[in-house]
Amino acid sequence: MDLADLRINTSYLFDPPDDAVKSGSSLSDFLFKLKLLPYSWLRIEGDATFNRSVATSDPDYNHFTQADYDINFDFDKDRSIGFGQRYQKNDGNEVTANLRWRLNPKWKFSTYQRYNISAGLGASKGLSEQEYTFSRDLHCWIMDITLNNKKDDGTSLWFIFRLKAFPEMEFGFNQSYNSPQSGASSNPKE
Repeated sequence: MDLADLRINTSYLFDPPDDAVKSGSSLSDFLFKLKLLPYSWLRIEGDATFNRSVATSDPDYNHFTQADYDINFDFDKDRSIGFGQRYQKNDGNEVTANLRWRLNPKWKFSTYQRYNISAGLGASKGLSEQEYTFSRDLHCWIMDITLNNKKDDGTSLWFIFRLKAFPEMEFGFNQSYNSPQSGASSNPKE
């Protein structure tokens, strides 16, 4: 049984191109990945990027630019709940929550929520994304009906059909609906 898995990756650039941000031979950014499995029902995963610079006086380098973690409680194969946080320097700080629950042998429900707790350059505070999925077992097929609402992109509804024998191979038809904005014309010729 694996209790912990920590991976740290970087690469060494011997001869970077002339237009590279970092000049001269150097190590690239450090990428950290951590997975903890203290119990069969608890999984903790995280990753981070440390932006490294040769010139230590450069204010845009030598700090963590991105960090994510997730804590998942797996009650059984089809029942879990999870929480996480997504941080990007100068671009917001989000918390996430997800729930996956089998309602009965034929139906399963899952939801995903993303909330931005601090405003950054490209994001505003508040609820960023909501997603709700109902899955139906159709004997040889599994059908997913998903409603997704993103703050900046609008609302989408899609259907996905998967063969039970090959669940990773899927095909789907989707159609997005974005409600008209105020002041928008309903006549396409205008």
